[in-house]
Amino acid sequence: MTKFSCVEDLLNEFYNQTLFDIAILQDQDRAAIHGFYNTLDLGNQLTANQGGFLLKILAKYKIFANSLGIDYGTLIDTPIWKTTFRKLDLTRKIFVEQSEEGEITVCLKFPYALKDTFEKEFHTENTPYSSNTWDSDRKLRVLNVYKYNIIQLEEFCRKHDFELDDTFLTLVDTVAEIWNQQDQIIPCAYITAGELALCNATEDAEIFYQKHKQDDINQNLFLAKSMGYPTRFDRPIETKLEIICASTSRSFWIKSSRDFFDLYHQVNGVVCVLIDRNTQDSIEWLQNFVESADIAGVPRSDIKVCFRDPTEKKSRLNAWIKDNNLGGKVQEGKILIFFHKPPKWLFKDNIDVKIVVTNSYTPIHEPTSSVWLDTHPCVCYLGEIKPTLTRKQKIVSL
Repeated sequence: MTKFSCVEDLLNEFYNQTLFDIAILQDQDRAAIHGFYNTLDLGNQLTANQGGFLLKILAKYKIFANSLGIDYGTLIDTPIWKTTFRKLDLTRKIFVEQSEEGEITVCLKFPYALKDTFEKEFHTENTPYSSNTWDSDRKLRVLNVYKYNIIQLEEFCRKHDFELDDTFLTLVDTVAEIWNQQDQIIPCAYITAGELALCNATEDAEIFYQKHKQDDINQNLFLAKSMGYPTRFDRPIETKLEIICASTSRSFWIKSSRDFFDLYHQVNGVVCVLIDRNTQDSIEWLQNFVESADIAGVPRSDIKVCFRDPTEKKSRLNAWIKDNNLGGKVQEGKILIFFHKPPKWLFKDNIDVKIVVTNSYTPIHEPTSSVWLDTHPCVCYLGEIKPTLTRKQKIVSL
């Protein structure tokens, strides 16, 4: 029966013996023992909590260890350690750094116990994991200053008793001043005396708007939105078009075709529909879409299906399009329907597409379609399932 003078030697023997009989140890205990052994074997220190946990595991298997000839002695009740425990750095501090290239970052130092709390509050569509990095040498979380709400960050740090460095407080003051002056800075539009006017617009934007605005207020709302000037209403928003034009988002979710055609009636221009390639039955989808158009009073002549199946496929699609009068000259259409990706002529002819509609609810990886959906000022995702977007996109429900 072998006795040991310290816990580390006891762990070393216990670990080596149980390698040959791992079925005895529960999975979670085996993983913990393995981790503690590797930590000490590499010359690193355990924390006091880890040391306590290690003793509990060893005590749990004391009878089994005794059967292997391992005598714990008094090491469980009065442990003797060869190495001292690692002291946890409980520092909570936030400060700002500027690189030689002029890049500004916000640096946070806080204990691991606060990690989940931080990530739960800040890791959203607008602030994903990629917007911060971990500096392993300095044990710092480094944030992209443009991806985080600095005022929210200050509130979080005050709530959790951080030391707020003067560099961070200066940044907070700067951001707060910008917020206070946002009415004089942020581009927007507003309605006055029944007319839509741009606010904080550049000279070129104002010239463009004056050249293209119409007598219809709805069309001007949409024009301003497409230019990056969302409207600030001084009354409750009443229509889906107004929701779109008041939002800074480019992505919107519409559950039903009926709701889409309510929006379509307010838009004077071309709408493009992109059918996802994973649609199980494109004819069935088209049929439901067209029937909704009929109910909404949209003429069949407005709708043009701009794709066909190859002849060798011998599908019913081509005949169905012809039978339902959905072919003809695309120049005469107001709702152009494509499959999987838009054609080159759509961009070559410089067609002014007001809205892009797709039935996809997962990211589309076809390059042209992906860029189109990411950059167009108004993309409506049509379907019962709310889509899952990437690239920090925010989707607004209509």
